Amino acid sequence: MADRRRRIRGLTASVQLGFVAGAVTSTVLNLADRIRPHLLMAGCATLAAACTGVFALTVDGLAGAIPLRFLTGVFLAGVYPVGMKLPGPGHRRPAGGSRSAS
Repeated sequence: MADRRRRIRGLTASVQLGFVAGAVTSTVLNLADRIRPHLLMAGCATLAAACTGVFALTVDGLAGAIPLRFLTGVFLAGVYPVGMKLPGPGHRRPAGGSRSAS
């Protein structure tokens, strides 16, 4: 039972570490400003889903699981923070039609 918990913690930690690595890399490379946000978000979501699909269909041990979960975290860093920058359907421009710098 303890071994199973340790493996689960390892998988969870690898996703979190991947997210941090992806967020730092994305920030250093300024990807959200260099690539259209909706395209960056869609591409990263697709790649994260692909990693999860490969993990679910082909991996039978930690040697393959940890790197795939890490990559999933890296790609998720291109989904969540970027999605927070995109205006929602109820978004209105400020009075006067000015646009913000962000």
